[in-house]
Amino acid sequence: MFVHWGRMAAALQIDHQPRRAHPRLRLGIPARLLSLEGQQCVTLVDLSQSGARIVLGAPGKISGGLLRWLGFEAFGDPAWQLGDELALRFDEPIVPAWL
Repeated sequence: MFVHWGRMAAALQIDHQPRRAHPRLRLGIPARLLSLEGQQCVTLVDLSQSGARIVLGAPGKISGGLLRWLGFEAFGDPAWQLGDELALRFDEPIVPAWL
């Protein structure tokens, strides 16, 4: 069987869509979440231009809010929540220099 690798590589590049629009930065630093449910200390686990994954300091469902870390802040809505882990999708992408 003859395979033309150039065509296969081109087909893979076209068919392959990255799962994320922006790369993530793994952190594990303290942050604060201010939401309608109150404010709490959280751990900022992952950060990208489009969102963040945090671990809550207190149990409960979060409807979104303002995430503050290292002098930066961004508003976000929950993408998903599983127990004390929460993924926030930022309202506006943060600037790359914040990463």
